[in-house]
Amino acid sequence: MNTKRAPIWILSTLVGFASVAGAALDYRTFSNKEGVEIKAALVAVRDGRVTLRKEDGKTYAIPLDTLSEVDKDYVKRWREENIHISLDMRFEKEKLGTRKGDQKESTEWLFNVTITNRGFNDLEGVTFKYAIFKDLHDRYAKDKNAVVDALVGTVEPRNLPRTKSFSFKTGAMRVDKENSKTYKGLIDGVKQYEYKKWDESLCGITVEVYLKDKLVDRKEFGKIAPLRPPTEKN
Repeated sequence: MNTKRAPIWILSTLVGFASVAGAALDYRTFSNKEGVEIKAALVAVRDGRVTLRKEDGKTYAIPLDTLSEVDKDYVKRWREENIHISLDMRFEKEKLGTRKGDQKESTEWLFNVTITNRGFNDLEGVTFKYAIFKDLHDRYAKDKNAVVDALVGTVEPRNLPRTKSFSFKTGAMRVDKENSKTYKGLIDGVKQYEYKKWDESLCGITVEVYLKDKLVDRKEFGKIAPLRPPTEKN
């Protein structure tokens, strides 16, 4: 898993993704290795079987391996063009450790992410990109609750079968707290002090899902920065 710091941007804009819902059925002639033919439309591919629907509405589940090579190529193209994406994402913060000083302390935080494939298809070569954000609560600042930094990372491609889950940890982000009173000297006989009272917190995460470099899903949790960067490799 690769991580790097970035400005307060997040990855890319959301794009649409293919779905079989509402699509017109493409009736064609399928044949098996023995030459037996059936005119039907392909409506689903799962668990090594294809589901074919005839014009009278009857459906048949046929092992993919029994089809002709021409039909196998058609099924492959159909799957690429009709992927159904439905992902359930869960996010949980995890505190790693804290270092304390006289007036300042630093804590490492990350997100645990669990993604479950609720769609109709097994997903192959899925890549996840994420960004985690921290905000600043500063008593003396004009914007007392601003997103101030982001940590961007990529999870290398992997397969995500239907109904299965995959979990990963993001990179760790340091959040700081300070509560101090520093003597600055005398002005007109009056002691002057500099006061600092602020703290940061891990405030949000966004995860994008890519299939063959195409953005197919995106989920957000908590508070994130609204800006988007130019296209870049992470």
